Amino acid sequence: MAESKSVVIAALIANGAIAVLKFLGYLLTGSPAMLSETYHSISDTGNQVFLLIGIRYSGREADREHPFGYGKAQFFYSFLVAVLLFGIAGWESAKHGYNAVLHGETAAAEGTATLLGFTFPGVWV
Repeated sequence: MAESKSVVIAALIANGAIAVLKFLGYLLTGSPAMLSETYHSISDTGNQVFLLIGIRYSGREADREHPFGYGKAQFFYSFLVAVLLFGIAGWESAKHGYNAVLHGETAAAEGTATLLGFTFPGVWV
């Protein structure tokens, strides 16, 4: 159980850092794909919190109300994580995509993205 908890905590920290970096990428480029990826990483980070709750809750000892213990609770929280991952990130991505199509928004390659595109030769890519 301790190994699972430490892995989830490491993933929480990593996903939080990745979300920040992806959001910075979105701010620099204006790319809708980077915004979508930011939502994805934020939902991953939130899901790690639910997994930690599930791990903690499932570690409780058996009691009178639950004579077989709480071990199966971790599966419920894993299911909740899956629903939230597809629900929140999918909804935000679809909403942003719909608005982009409705208002004719294009992928903006301005500012920093254009500068970086001209700075690094195509051979490096």
